[in-house]
Amino acid sequence: TEEAINHAMSVHDFETTAHLIERHILDLYFSSEIMLVYSWLKAFPEKVLNQYLLLAAVFTTASILVSSMSPESLEAANRRLQIAEIELEKKNAAIPNQTGINLTAAFVATSRAYLARFKQENPALVIELTKKALDLLPEDTLMFRSALLFNLASAYFLQDKPSQALSTFTQAQQIGLISGDHFNGIGAVFAQERLLTQLG
Repeated sequence: TEEAINHAMSVHDFETTAHLIERHILDLYFSSEIMLVYSWLKAFPEKVLNQYLLLAAVFTTASILVSSMSPESLEAANRRLQIAEIELEKKNAAIPNQTGINLTAAFVATSRAYLARFKQENPALVIELTKKALDLLPEDTLMFRSALLFNLASAYFLQDKPSQALSTFTQAQQIGLISGDHFNGIGAVFAQERLLTQLG
């Protein structure tokens, strides 16, 4: 798969590249291959990338992570998410409840919830956005779920709700490790350790 993607990229066949990446992007992203995903999507012309909403949303979140959450990257992410949200509304109006659109909507909502935390928005808003994203998830979409539970637990911690934070970090750990989302699963383990140390 990686070889086929690299070949399509080398001849600037972005349509073929996009379809190849779309099949695997969430598995790669949530298995901590963020730099690989970012390097592929960064090579797309922006107008082309915006035609593939899931890819554009993943690039938005990956860009934040690789840029150490600089103010410029957060603002650029906000602009990209606004474009994705507008396009999603148009697509959903044309073809309601389409599986691909629903999955993309869930990732866009996940990105919006994470962006709120990265921008240090009010924890209550982060919780609201995270719960909204969780409601959009199909029951079997575990990788999204572990990421969102980590986000939710972090917001509970900022609200000074240690018991809710701890139980939610535990859920993020369990689901993350089961689903292969080791980034959030292991991150939740360390977060629990820090929280338990602070609680004494």
